[in-house]
Parts: sequence; C-alpha cells; structure tokens
Amino acid sequence: ASALVNMKVEPEASSQSSWIGKTWLLIKHAATRTYGILYSAGGFLANGLGITRPDWQYAIDIYEDMKREEEEERALEEEALRQQNLNRLDDLESQKTSQDEPQ
Repeated sequence: ASALVNMKVEPEASSQSSWIGKTWLLIKHAATRTYGILYSAGGFLANGLGITRPDWQYAIDIYEDMKREEEEERALEEEALRQQNLNRLDDLESQKTSQDEPQ
C-alpha cells in the first residue's frame, strides 16, 4: 500500500500523452473517412466513364443478343409446329367423324 501512495503521476506528462493520442485518433479518423469518400467517388466516376468495362464487352453483348434471338426464334418455331400438329389432329378427327356418320 505504501508503494501506491509514493507513486506520483506528473500532470503535464499525462495531459501531453492524452493530447497526442486524441490528436492522432482524430487525424486517423479524418484520413480514413477522406479515403472512403474518395474511393467511392472514384468508383462512381469510373463507372460513369465506362472504364470498368473490358474492351471486348461489346463482343460479349452481341453474342448474348444473338443467343437470346435464337432462343426466341426456336420458341416461336416450336409453337408454330405445335399449332400445326394440333390443326392436323383436328382435321383427322373431323375426317374420322365424317366417315363414321351414316350417309
């Protein structure tokens, strides 16, 4: 207990280290916030100018458009073929019923 009583803390050294620590934390916080803001602004600017897209992106876009058009054409052809088959089936059924009817 006597060792604790004999320990003296100098007020000037304590306040100076506290001041330096607070200043350092403030500078660090300001730098981190500034970096985050500038990083976001740079990302928005890069996207706006289109420099984040690869040079060959146009080729990928054209290929995807062609594939989508082919799929749509294939779906239309399948629908037309299905409709033709239904019409043929209806014709066959009507012929069969007309042949089955007594004359």
